Amino acid sequence: MLQKLTAARAAIPKLIAARATLTAAIGQLNKGIPKLAKAIATIDANLVKARDGIRKIDHGLSKLADARAGLKRTRKLAVIAAADTTGVDLATFAKGQSVVRAPGDGVVTAVAHVGDVLASGATVAELARPASVVTTWLSPEQVAQTCLDATATVRLDSSGTAVDGRISRILPLAAYPPSYHTTDQTHLTRAVGVEVTVGSALPPGVPADLQLSPCSTSR
Repeated sequence: MLQKLTAARAAIPKLIAARATLTAAIGQLNKGIPKLAKAIATIDANLVKARDGIRKIDHGLSKLADARAGLKRTRKLAVIAAADTTGVDLATFAKGQSVVRAPGDGVVTAVAHVGDVLASGATVAELARPASVVTTWLSPEQVAQTCLDATATVRLDSSGTAVDGRISRILPLAAYPPSYHTTDQTHLTRAVGVEVTVGSALPPGVPADLQLSPCSTSR
Protein backbone atom coordinates (compact mmCIF):
# COMPACT_ATOMS: atom_id res chain seq x y z
CA MET A 1 0.00 0.00 0.00
CA LEU A 2 2.81 2.30 0.88
CA GLN A 3 4.45 1.52 -2.43
CA LYS A 4 1.31 2.50 -4.33
CA LEU A 5 1.04 5.77 -2.45
CA THR A 6 4.69 6.50 -3.13
CA ALA A 7 4.19 5.79 -6.86
CA ALA A 8 1.09 7.98 -6.95
CA ARG A 9 2.92 10.82 -5.22
CA ALA A 10 5.74 10.53 -7.73
CA ALA A 11 3.17 10.82 -10.60
CA ILE A 12 1.67 14.08 -9.22
CA PRO A 13 4.34 16.34 -10.84
CA LYS A 14 3.72 14.66 -14.20
CA LEU A 15 -0.01 15.26 -13.88
CA ILE A 16 0.61 18.89 -12.97
CA ALA A 17 2.84 19.28 -16.05
CA ALA A 18 0.29 17.56 -18.25
CA ARG A 19 -2.42 19.86 -16.85
CA ALA A 20 -0.33 22.90 -17.68
CA THR A 21 0.24 21.62 -21.20
CA LEU A 22 -3.49 20.95 -21.64
CA THR A 23 -4.33 24.38 -20.27
CA ALA A 24 -1.95 25.97 -22.80
CA ALA A 25 -3.44 23.90 -25.59
CA ILE A 26 -6.96 24.96 -24.60
CA GLY A 27 -5.82 28.58 -24.60
CA GLN A 28 -4.38 28.27 -28.09
CA LEU A 29 -7.57 26.49 -29.26
CA ASN A 30 -9.71 29.29 -27.86
CA LYS A 31 -7.56 31.77 -29.75
CA GLY A 32 -7.98 29.80 -33.01
CA ILE A 33 -11.78 29.43 -32.77
CA PRO A 34 -12.52 33.05 -33.93
CA LYS A 35 -10.18 32.65 -36.88
CA LEU A 36 -11.83 29.34 -37.74
CA ALA A 37 -15.29 30.91 -37.47
CA LYS A 38 -14.17 33.79 -39.73
CA ALA A 39 -12.78 31.30 -42.26
CA ILE A 40 -16.05 29.36 -42.21
CA ALA A 41 -18.02 32.59 -42.79
CA THR A 42 -15.76 33.46 -45.74
CA ILE A 43 -16.29 29.99 -47.20
CA ASP A 44 -20.08 30.35 -46.80
CA ALA A 45 -20.02 33.76 -48.55
CA ASN A 46 -17.97 32.32 -51.38
CA LEU A 47 -20.41 29.44 -51.69
CA VAL A 48 -23.28 31.94 -52.04
CA LYS A 49 -21.34 33.79 -54.75
CA ALA A 50 -20.61 30.49 -56.48
CA ARG A 51 -24.30 29.53 -56.46
CA ASP A 52 -25.22 32.95 -57.88
CA GLY A 53 -22.59 32.50 -60.58
CA ILE A 54 -23.92 29.05 -61.43
CA ARG A 55 -27.48 30.45 -61.71
CA LYS A 56 -26.24 33.21 -64.03
CA ILE A 57 -24.39 30.67 -66.15
CA ASP A 58 -27.52 28.50 -66.37
CA HIS A 59 -29.60 31.55 -67.35
CA GLY A 60 -27.04 32.50 -70.00
CA LEU A 61 -27.01 28.96 -71.37
CA SER A 62 -30.82 29.03 -71.57
CA LYS A 63 -30.73 32.32 -73.49
CA LEU A 64 -28.04 30.92 -75.78
CA ALA A 65 -30.20 27.85 -76.50
CA ASP A 66 -33.21 30.10 -77.26
CA ALA A 67 -31.08 32.24 -79.56
CA ARG A 68 -29.77 29.17 -81.35
CA ALA A 69 -33.32 27.83 -81.82
CA GLY A 70 -34.45 31.23 -83.13
CA LEU A 71 -31.52 31.30 -85.53
CA LYS A 72 -32.46 27.85 -86.84
CA ARG A 73 -36.08 28.97 -87.39
CA THR A 74 -34.92 32.13 -89.14
CA ARG A 75 -32.61 30.11 -91.36
CA LYS A 76 -35.44 27.75 -92.32
CA LEU A 77 -37.71 30.71 -93.12
CA ALA A 78 -34.92 32.29 -95.18
CA VAL A 79 -34.50 29.06 -97.17
CA ILE A 80 -38.26 28.87 -97.76
CA ALA A 81 -38.41 32.54 -98.77
CA ALA A 82 -35.47 32.10 -101.15
CA ALA A 83 -37.18 29.13 -102.82
CA ASP A 84 -40.53 30.93 -103.11
CA THR A 85 -40.67 32.70 -106.49
CA THR A 86 -44.33 33.74 -106.24
CA GLY A 87 -43.50 37.44 -105.90
CA VAL A 88 -41.06 37.33 -108.79
CA ASP A 89 -43.53 35.42 -110.96
CA LEU A 90 -46.31 37.91 -110.21
CA ALA A 91 -44.03 40.85 -110.97
CA THR A 92 -42.90 39.22 -114.22
CA PHE A 93 -46.51 38.53 -115.22
CA ALA A 94 -47.56 42.10 -114.39
CA LYS A 95 -44.64 43.43 -116.43
CA GLY A 96 -45.64 41.23 -119.36
CA GLN A 97 -49.23 42.47 -119.12
CA SER A 98 -48.04 46.08 -119.28
CA VAL A 99 -46.36 45.53 -122.66
CA VAL A 100 -48.50 45.50 -125.80
CA ARG A 101 -47.23 43.06 -128.42
CA ALA A 102 -48.64 42.45 -131.88
CA PRO A 103 -48.81 38.83 -133.07
CA GLY A 104 -47.33 39.88 -136.40
CA ASP A 105 -46.96 42.62 -138.98
CA GLY A 106 -50.05 44.34 -140.27
CA VAL A 107 -52.10 47.50 -140.59
CA VAL A 108 -53.88 48.91 -137.52
CA THR A 109 -57.61 48.95 -138.28
CA ALA A 110 -58.94 49.73 -134.77
CA VAL A 111 -57.35 50.96 -131.55
CA ALA A 112 -58.57 51.80 -128.04
CA HIS A 113 -59.07 55.47 -127.25
CA VAL A 114 -56.77 57.39 -124.94
CA GLY A 115 -58.09 57.18 -121.38
CA ASP A 116 -60.01 53.94 -121.90
CA VAL A 117 -59.74 51.45 -119.03
CA LEU A 118 -59.28 47.93 -120.39
CA ALA A 119 -59.58 44.65 -118.54
CA SER A 120 -56.56 42.39 -118.28
CA GLY A 121 -56.07 40.54 -121.55
CA ALA A 122 -58.45 42.81 -123.48
CA THR A 123 -57.73 43.77 -127.08
CA VAL A 124 -55.91 47.09 -127.36
CA ALA A 125 -55.72 47.26 -131.14
CA GLU A 126 -56.81 45.24 -134.15
CA LEU A 127 -54.43 44.46 -136.97
CA ALA A 128 -55.14 43.41 -140.51
CA ARG A 129 -52.34 41.37 -142.01
CA PRO A 130 -51.32 41.64 -145.64
CA ALA A 131 -53.57 39.38 -147.66
CA SER A 132 -52.22 36.51 -149.75
CA VAL A 133 -55.74 35.28 -150.56
CA VAL A 134 -58.42 37.39 -152.24
CA THR A 135 -62.05 36.29 -151.93
CA THR A 136 -64.75 37.23 -154.40
CA TRP A 137 -68.36 36.16 -154.92
CA LEU A 138 -69.68 34.96 -158.27
CA SER A 139 -73.11 34.06 -159.47
CA PRO A 140 -73.75 30.39 -160.24
CA GLU A 141 -73.61 31.19 -163.96
CA GLN A 142 -70.13 32.75 -163.58
CA VAL A 143 -68.90 29.87 -161.42
CA ALA A 144 -69.89 27.45 -164.16
CA GLN A 145 -67.19 29.07 -166.34
CA THR A 146 -64.51 29.04 -163.60
CA CYS A 147 -62.00 26.25 -162.87
CA LEU A 148 -59.46 25.57 -160.17
CA ASP A 149 -55.84 26.60 -160.93
CA ALA A 150 -57.02 29.01 -163.59
CA THR A 151 -54.97 32.21 -163.74
CA ALA A 152 -56.26 35.46 -162.32
CA THR A 153 -55.15 39.07 -162.13
CA VAL A 154 -55.73 41.36 -159.15
CA ARG A 155 -55.39 45.09 -159.82
CA LEU A 156 -55.38 47.55 -156.93
CA ASP A 157 -57.63 50.57 -157.37
CA SER A 158 -55.30 52.82 -155.36
CA SER A 159 -52.12 52.26 -157.35
CA GLY A 160 -53.20 50.35 -160.44
CA THR A 161 -50.61 47.66 -159.61
CA ALA A 162 -51.45 44.25 -161.09
CA VAL A 163 -50.65 41.05 -159.19
CA ASP A 164 -50.86 37.60 -160.73
CA GLY A 165 -52.58 34.74 -158.96
CA ARG A 166 -54.54 31.55 -159.41
CA ILE A 167 -57.92 30.26 -158.38
CA SER A 168 -57.14 28.11 -155.33
CA ARG A 169 -60.64 27.34 -154.01
CA ILE A 170 -64.26 27.33 -155.11
CA LEU A 171 -66.78 26.93 -152.30
CA PRO A 172 -69.13 24.00 -152.84
CA LEU A 173 -72.38 25.80 -151.93
CA ALA A 174 -73.94 29.14 -152.74
CA ALA A 175 -74.62 31.50 -149.85
CA TYR A 176 -75.48 35.12 -149.18
CA PRO A 177 -72.24 37.11 -149.55
CA PRO A 178 -71.13 39.48 -146.77
CA SER A 179 -72.40 43.03 -147.03
CA TYR A 180 -68.88 44.41 -147.59
CA HIS A 181 -68.49 42.36 -150.81
CA THR A 182 -70.01 43.81 -153.95
CA THR A 183 -71.37 41.59 -156.71
CA ASP A 184 -73.05 42.14 -160.05
CA GLN A 185 -76.33 41.22 -158.41
CA THR A 186 -78.05 42.26 -155.20
CA HIS A 187 -76.79 40.79 -151.89
CA LEU A 188 -80.13 39.09 -151.47
CA THR A 189 -79.09 36.72 -154.26
CA ARG A 190 -77.04 33.69 -153.33
CA ALA A 191 -73.51 33.62 -154.69
CA VAL A 192 -70.53 31.26 -154.60
CA GLY A 193 -67.30 32.23 -152.87
CA VAL A 194 -64.11 31.95 -154.94
CA GLU A 195 -60.62 32.35 -153.45
CA VAL A 196 -57.62 33.56 -155.46
CA THR A 197 -54.11 33.03 -154.07
CA VAL A 198 -51.67 35.76 -155.15
CA GLY A 199 -47.89 35.61 -155.35
CA SER A 200 -47.24 38.67 -153.17
CA ALA A 201 -49.10 39.98 -150.14
CA LEU A 202 -51.60 42.77 -150.70
CA PRO A 203 -52.51 45.53 -148.21
CA PRO A 204 -55.70 44.62 -146.35
CA GLY A 205 -58.93 46.48 -146.97
CA VAL A 206 -57.81 48.05 -150.27
CA PRO A 207 -60.38 47.87 -153.14
CA ALA A 208 -59.21 45.85 -156.11
CA ASP A 209 -60.47 44.64 -159.49
CA LEU A 210 -60.34 40.91 -160.07
CA GLN A 211 -60.07 39.40 -163.55
CA LEU A 212 -60.46 35.60 -163.83
CA SER A 213 -59.35 33.59 -166.81
CA PRO A 214 -61.95 31.18 -168.25
CA CYS A 215 -61.47 27.43 -168.07
CA SER A 216 -59.00 26.11 -170.64
CA THR A 217 -60.93 22.80 -170.94
CA SER A 218 -64.63 22.13 -171.26
CA ARG A 219 -66.41 21.06 -168.09
